[in-house]
Amino acid sequence: MVITKLISVDDFRKLVDKVESERDQIVIKLLFGTGCRVEELVGSKLEDVDTVKGEIHIHASRTKTRQYRDVIIPQSMIPDLGGWIRSLPEGSMWLFPGRDPSKHVSQRWIRMVIDKAARQAGIQRPYVMPDDGRSLNIVSPHTLRHLHAVTVE
Repeated sequence: MVITKLISVDDFRKLVDKVESERDQIVIKLLFGTGCRVEELVGSKLEDVDTVKGEIHIHASRTKTRQYRDVIIPQSMIPDLGGWIRSLPEGSMWLFPGRDPSKHVSQRWIRMVIDKAARQAGIQRPYVMPDDGRSLNIVSPHTLRHLHAVTVE
């Protein structure tokens, strides 16, 4: 039996509906909408975001390939993202600050948020069980990157 790691757009909507915080919802929507890797998005600074052009500048030091690139923010996300940015305390450096405002939210936190929401939505399931006994699950930040790649908005 072949198990695909791709979820449907309907499953994505169920996932987002189960996420409680505005910040985490925006992160998850942007992971899907931009196709960014989780480490690229959570490490973005406010100065990297251009809501007028609808772009997030991803610096080479934060990419897997070590190449600079701009990602397009879906038009439908601009109002929510702009509102999020305006709600941040003055002097904020990170697009998604963590509990300590001098640091950004962690990749691990976003992975946990996605896993919890996927379980609550009833869409999380393991796709492989390695020899070490831990299961690898279908829904992860990288799943949203894959969904972006195959979905035409």
